[in-house]
Amino acid sequence: MALPPRDRAGQTLEIRDLSIAFSTPRGHARVVDNVSLSIGAGEIVGVIGESGSGKTLTALAALGMLPRGARIESGRILLGGESLLDMTERERRAMRGDRVAYIPQDALRSLNPTLRVGVQVGEPLVVHRATPWNIAKRKGVDLLAAVHLRDPERQAEEYPHQFSGGMQQRAMIAMGLCLEPQLLIADEPTTALDVTVQAQVLQLVREIRREHGTSIFFITHDLGVVADFCDRVYVMYAGAIVEEGPVDRIFERPSHPYTRGLLRATPAVHGSKEALVPIPGQIPLATERPEGCRFVDRCAFAIAPCRSPPPWVEIEANHRALCVRAGEAEIAA
Repeated sequence: MALPPRDRAGQTLEIRDLSIAFSTPRGHARVVDNVSLSIGAGEIVGVIGESGSGKTLTALAALGMLPRGARIESGRILLGGESLLDMTERERRAMRGDRVAYIPQDALRSLNPTLRVGVQVGEPLVVHRATPWNIAKRKGVDLLAAVHLRDPERQAEEYPHQFSGGMQQRAMIAMGLCLEPQLLIADEPTTALDVTVQAQVLQLVREIRREHGTSIFFITHDLGVVADFCDRVYVMYAGAIVEEGPVDRIFERPSHPYTRGLLRATPAVHGSKEALVPIPGQIPLATERPEGCRFVDRCAFAIAPCRSPPPWVEIEANHRALCVRAGEAEIAA
């Protein structure tokens, strides 16, 4: 997938060696463990993995919105070169919606049921730019038109419950675009949508990237969406990145057994008619991860060295995997 002209130099988001932990009745739980990732200007970067792998917590850390009880143990988060962790809470609040916008999985729960949709879409202008309400409401209508709602003047006056699921998701995208942020974080934004509406939402996000040069951090468990939509991808398992690289290389040559397992368990990612093969077992709790490779107890390719911490193996330019057997033909098959 060709990238559009890049209006912003350097990395929009850079996360380095990020670890996030909770204290639980079972003990210390490091739910995100030494994660590093980056998103360049105008890139769409996917993070994939099963539920519980740490994808959403990583994104929430980039927003400065970790849930109660979570704490960052170590690492750096840079937005346009500026350290998020060195900001005051007031500065982080100013950043959210202005420089970074978030599209959640459940749009209906995120929209205020008592406010008209147009008001909510234009509200960031009032909060962040002290724009008069009449101008913000007009902008709300314009944004609803930009996300291809059929009758934005009328629909701006409606309430969220009057919108379909796809319309609610479009309204959340419109709200996120209100201040033309550098970075759009989309957390499973198409999960609850049917295939037709999902395709429309993804096309809309492509348009946003093309027209505004916006960088997009796309969280999903749907490999089909990643294959069709993202430029690069990080594969996350049990709190850690286990493979990273350009989308075409990861799909053509998966080099971590977990990535291979995800591909074999996903319908028709390559147009194959082969039977689906589920990954046995389940993702371990953060307090019960095995020594060495955290995938070892579910891996059909495990050997004795897998009980020790695995190395990063460079497969080819910009493609690497956290596996002692990375790159072997048997795994990529």
